[in-house]
Amino acid sequence: MREFTHKTIIALAFLFAAVQAEDVDSLIVAFSNPSQPGTVKADMIMGGIKVKTHAGREVIILSKGNDDVRRLVVPAMNFSTLFVHGEKEENKDAPDPEKIKGLQKIQSSHFGINVEERNNVIEINMPPMSFVHQNGNELEIIVPKQTSLQLKSLTGAVQVEDVIGEIEVEAMGGGITLRDVGGTVIANTTGDIEATIRNVAGKPMSFSTFGGDIDVALPANLKADLKLKSHGDIYTDFDTSKRKIARDKAEKKSDDGYEATIEQLTEIPLNGGGQDIEFTNFSGTIYIRKLK
Repeated sequence: MREFTHKTIIALAFLFAAVQAEDVDSLIVAFSNPSQPGTVKADMIMGGIKVKTHAGREVIILSKGNDDVRRLVVPAMNFSTLFVHGEKEENKDAPDPEKIKGLQKIQSSHFGINVEERNNVIEINMPPMSFVHQNGNELEIIVPKQTSLQLKSLTGAVQVEDVIGEIEVEAMGGGITLRDVGGTVIANTTGDIEATIRNVAGKPMSFSTFGGDIDVALPANLKADLKLKSHGDIYTDFDTSKRKIARDKAEKKSDDGYEATIEQLTEIPLNGGGQDIEFTNFSGTIYIRKLK
């Protein structure tokens, strides 16, 4: 049996009162090899994700039902008619008004979450039918400081604080906020991206949004090559005297015809250049700041 650290037990003692006071499900999951940095993967259909750190080695997962989460518009389905042959029957899912007279409707369960741990990787998922019933969960994950993350949210925002590792975030229905993180970052969203990166691992990084702003603070002495694609404005307090405009041409020929695409790219070497950091947006502003 895996033993929990004293620091984890103390942290849980502080969380216990809050969990009891609200509609919160909680789990503690140990990595199979806690002496090495692990990976946490979370995939949420309905709801946002928050990640912060603690001094323990385990991962603490808190899942709270949230009816205010932005909901997917799903066509109503009468499952009782799926196996009826011939003429379609009337919707039998609607309750009989006489049967519910004088009764109060109670919100049904939020279907919970699924959690698995294998080979130092913890995977957290919502059951597949949760989105049909339009229930949302807010997921809070408390991890060791040295942890890699792969986070996806279809309808909510994603927030990460104080984590060092390989961080991949995709948020299709909300913004991405990364506070005091380190390592490498790949962030993709339709909303805003705000990131403060304290130290960088020397690997390529990218920040991409379709309809929001990108605001990233990087170490002042970082050696990197910025590659920017934007239809909006770009602001920075880094030295841009060596910036240049590059053009990337892609051609495709086939029996049916010819297609060519030319993309214009702004390149800015920082402190002599180094790892590639890509910034892409289509209708917002890019801010690249020196970390204070």
